[in-house]
Amino acid sequence: MPGDRGIDLRGTWDIPGLPKEDPNSSGIPIVVSCKAHKLTSGPVQIRELEGALGSSSQDTIGILATISSCTRGAISQMLLSRRPLAYCYVKPYADGGQLQQFVWNSAAGILLQGLEAKMRYSVGKGEEIKGEMVLTFNGKAFSRNARKPKEI
Repeated sequence: MPGDRGIDLRGTWDIPGLPKEDPNSSGIPIVVSCKAHKLTSGPVQIRELEGALGSSSQDTIGILATISSCTRGAISQMLLSRRPLAYCYVKPYADGGQLQQFVWNSAAGILLQGLEAKMRYSVGKGEEIKGEMVLTFNGKAFSRNARKPKEI
């Protein structure tokens, strides 16, 4: 959309159990840039996200959400940034919409202490092993619907 400066979503991320510096805060401020193209995301998209964060506070995490993988250059660019950045790869909705990869740099890691992205495996029909990416906080997975994390 014209004039959005590359930001598709702006809000706060309330991670259950994460201590807050300000008890009146509703969570970590985030801005999200969504890319629905099938081309891999590269350093240019990370630099655009950094630019979109320009006027945001230093504790705002910029998240690049895509339906495709990203290049090593994009990951390197993100890791080198002083701004808190994350990359989120999600399958297209028509293909199930599952989280495939979620990585963040050290600046975001300071704000997300205790959060991890892990693979959880289960046996499906016909002994097929299925894997799904889950986010955990202090070892407990939290689901899309629950406010409290679950033990995995």
